[in-house]
Amino acid sequence: MAWETRNGRAYYYRKRRIGRRIVSEYVGGGSVGQLAAEMDALAQAQRQERRAREQAERQKQQELDAELEEARAAVQAAVAATLQAAGFHRHKGQWRRRNGRS
Repeated sequence: MAWETRNGRAYYYRKRRIGRRIVSEYVGGGSVGQLAAEMDALAQAQRQERRAREQAERQKQQELDAELEEARAAVQAAVAATLQAAGFHRHKGQWRRRNGRS
């Protein structure tokens, strides 16, 4: 969104992409252009605020996922130690009782 000067007067244009091309869309000059510019600025601020909230939520989710992964690894290590102490071993990803044990 930008103000452009043509023939000594300022006009407000919106730029938008259609396929690979950038197209200028005339909005208006004077108070109409000013109002449109303010509305576009408000919409852009709202988009940026939403993006910031979403980024914060993603960061929080990643931190929770990391904590969950640490807890899962600790539980898995405890289970493996308990099963090995009870005489089991891993065979092709499965826990099995060792031969010769009752």
